[in-house]
Amino acid sequence: MPIFVSLLKAPTNSLNRIDDSYTKIVVVRDNVLPWIDEKGVQYINIEDFLLEKINEL
Repeated sequence: MPIFVSLLKAPTNSLNRIDDSYTKIVVVRDNVLPWIDEKGVQYINIEDFLLEKINEL
């Protein structure tokens, strides 16, 4: 298992316990490609997240 993925397991445990229909997004500082894990949690780096929100304005 890559180090990045293993580091994200603990912070996402709380997200996985919430049973609702909201999008769960983890914003990371590292430069990673956006991806969605098998439980539907979306991972995106901070720059892409902010640029996406600016484009929505």
